[in-house]
Amino acid sequence: MPKHLNSTAKKLIASLIDYIEKERDNGGPLLPLQAVRERVAQALNVSSSTVSAISNAVKNNELLKSPSKYRPYPKSVTDITHLNVDSIRNAIYEKVSKWKHRWRCLENNLMKRNFYKQ
Repeated sequence: MPKHLNSTAKKLIASLIDYIEKERDNGGPLLPLQAVRERVAQALNVSSSTVSAISNAVKNNELLKSPSKYRPYPKSVTDITHLNVDSIRNAIYEKVSKWKHRWRCLENNLMKRNFYKQ
């Protein structure tokens, strides 16, 4: 049964084909055959440290895992009841009304001292 490949795997295969064709046109290997990790890194267009890390994981029988796709932190609350919405709205209105009151007091004081004119 054929295996479906994602775009990253297809790019790796394309770069491997390109590398092998370059070796064919060169009449031999571009790098010495003893430099296995360097040849793999150059053929796949990845860093040699990536190849070494994967090679070590395979030698130690570790599972090759892709990065986690889940958030490391919980999502914010999205299901808010009407009671919570009302209490949030009331808290905002209270803060705004206090701010307006403070602004009016400040405005009046500045007008008395002739620093502010409407």
